[in-house]
Amino acid sequence: MKGVSGIMAVGRDPVAVRPLVAGPYRGAVVAALDGPGLREALGVLPDLLAAGDTIHEGRNRVIRCRFDADGRRLDLAVKSFAPGSAGFGWPARGRQRKARKAWAAALHLAAHGGLTPAPVAWLERPGRRGALESAVIACHWEGACSFRDALARVFRESPETSVLMPLLERVAGAVRAMHASGFMHGDLGNQNILLAAPEAAAPSPGVGFIDLNRGRFAEPPGLRLRARDLSRIDLPSDLRRIFFEMVFQGPIPRRFRRWELHYRRRFAWHSATRRLRHPVRTLRAPRSAAAVRDPRDFWIWDACSDQPVNAWTSRDRNRLHPHGAYLAEGLRALPALPAVVRAYRRLKRAAYTRPIELAGRVGVAVRLRPETEARERALLEELGHVPVLVRFCRHEGAAVWAAVAAAVRRLHEAGYPVTVALAQDRRAVREPARWRAFLDAVLERVHDVVEAVEVGHAVNRVKWGIWSLADYRGLAEATAAAMARYPRLDWLGPACIDAEPHTTLGFLRALPAPLQFSALSQHLYVDRRGAPENRQGRFATLEKAVLARAIAEADPRGGGRLVVSEFNWPLAGTGIWSPVGSPYLYPGQVVGAPNVTEELQADYLLRYLLIVLCSGMVERAFWWRLAAHGYGLVDDRDPQGWRRRPGFHALRGFLHRLGRARFLGRPAVPAGVQAFDFEADGRRCRLAYAHPAPVAYRPPFPVDETVDLPERAVPPGTPLTGTPRLFVRRS
Repeated sequence: MKGVSGIMAVGRDPVAVRPLVAGPYRGAVVAALDGPGLREALGVLPDLLAAGDTIHEGRNRVIRCRFDADGRRLDLAVKSFAPGSAGFGWPARGRQRKARKAWAAALHLAAHGGLTPAPVAWLERPGRRGALESAVIACHWEGACSFRDALARVFRESPETSVLMPLLERVAGAVRAMHASGFMHGDLGNQNILLAAPEAAAPSPGVGFIDLNRGRFAEPPGLRLRARDLSRIDLPSDLRRIFFEMVFQGPIPRRFRRWELHYRRRFAWHSATRRLRHPVRTLRAPRSAAAVRDPRDFWIWDACSDQPVNAWTSRDRNRLHPHGAYLAEGLRALPALPAVVRAYRRLKRAAYTRPIELAGRVGVAVRLRPETEARERALLEELGHVPVLVRFCRHEGAAVWAAVAAAVRRLHEAGYPVTVALAQDRRAVREPARWRAFLDAVLERVHDVVEAVEVGHAVNRVKWGIWSLADYRGLAEATAAAMARYPRLDWLGPACIDAEPHTTLGFLRALPAPLQFSALSQHLYVDRRGAPENRQGRFATLEKAVLARAIAEADPRGGGRLVVSEFNWPLAGTGIWSPVGSPYLYPGQVVGAPNVTEELQADYLLRYLLIVLCSGMVERAFWWRLAAHGYGLVDDRDPQGWRRRPGFHALRGFLHRLGRARFLGRPAVPAGVQAFDFEADGRRCRLAYAHPAPVAYRPPFPVDETVDLPERAVPPGTPLTGTPRLFVRRS
């Protein structure tokens, strides 16, 4: 039994163990499980393994063995190391053998929070020329699976952050505890992290590290060692960033990033050359099915922000983008540029020069789920019978589609004009038959009660599943039958997000003939970091709306009209519910810009509507959305119940005062003042605000009433600020 006490010293472990002699084998056993029956069974280890069930077959085998010993039922996992695999024919003197090293590590991790299946015993039998037959034995976790298999199941069956983030946090916490205990795994791949089934009798957190024979003890562990250990975790790059933030419970240290990248590249080279170094072993090794075969197919839904999340960092997204995709967009847009430029110049001159009827131009989006429909309907009643947009998501499934469709019919019966937006996922892009089935299922239920249908969502953002014009063309071709079946409907598209004219033109011109839209739809987010008057280069909200309208008029596929089907400003302090943040925030993390305060959101909402509607560029604009914690007009997660935010009160006041008004024009005003004249209910009024700084302003006509749009009275002489103020002319 020489060497057993040394193993114990390496492990620094309080678990009581005893020397073991069982037939031809020598080793050690946990005292709590020791007994003559167990020793007798281990003495005939080959017979035990022959009667067991194979868990893993390779150079080293893992066998599940179940038998009765010493009055109890044992369920064990036995990892047997192939003869010669530990020493390659060299004498073992001065070297710890694989089974011994794995045993020492298992004792250590078991004593530090049960971070491995409970160790039972280790055995070895010396053979010829120093070769040996050895095994390490642990309790088997019924129903357990590897982190690799758990991820594959999530990506395949339930690709949602509500499932993925808790899984990552669970594993990250266990990794953090393992490193804190002073142990470095040495081969920390996804396959070597075991997750106990929820019903299994496993210690918290139910994460066990296996294949421990490459491990080493290091206390305290440095960033370089931790980087080396974590460099084998296999996740898409942005999910890996989140995982590392979970491990550190804070920002990732810069030194760790450098070393992790170094070791990841080194391991990638090691893996790439494995076929050359071990050709026979590589051919014999079983191949596991990949969770996602194409890295572009990672598609994960985040219910908090109501959108997919990017699995890859921007650098990797650029690397994965099909070669020539941007060039293809540009080439398709090039022939239309002269017509777009001419239309842009004409429309820019015409902005604000003609009367505009505002009735029916301001809309809101609602979610409409059975548990929230009544509250959303009550809020809509407060706003009046405004146009409503309802989104159907392909990934949510037929039961949700049916429930939302029934709610849409109830909205129509209550007198609301309804537009539906149909949002794709990556699977629908890859398998157009799924998209066709989705269209058929939704439109069959709602085609007679809606005014318009928007096809696709944010098609120029790869997180929504479209990586190229070819992807979009396939989606459009799958839509053709539905467009022909329901010609009465207004069909809107291509639903690009942000002001990217070359992309919008490219997608529009990618439509297969003879498809064309009734109107061009755009998710026109102009500057989430500030006021709608802010410029990005030469373009502010007005110029970007003019450009989008010019595209709609210059290309016949655009229908000559423009609908803004989504805009909002995300809110500060809403954490993972903000649409511009991360699906995970480490403790104490605060996300600032581009989020804004609730008061600024209300101001920007009104100013945006004034610019895009009164200019005559936009036919209708939908705020996304009515109730949402991270960006909605109503906070649906407030502890006191659904809370109406300043934006809701401002929009309600705008619709009450000006919802059926007629825009007359923009008067001459002092510098820093933005003013719009209206006629509402037979009376003239002026809506004005100051930008970029407050100014003193009094309109050049007698005033009966001065209010802001939550309809609160404003004392005379109060400086004009960024909050729009209504001056009602004396009759």
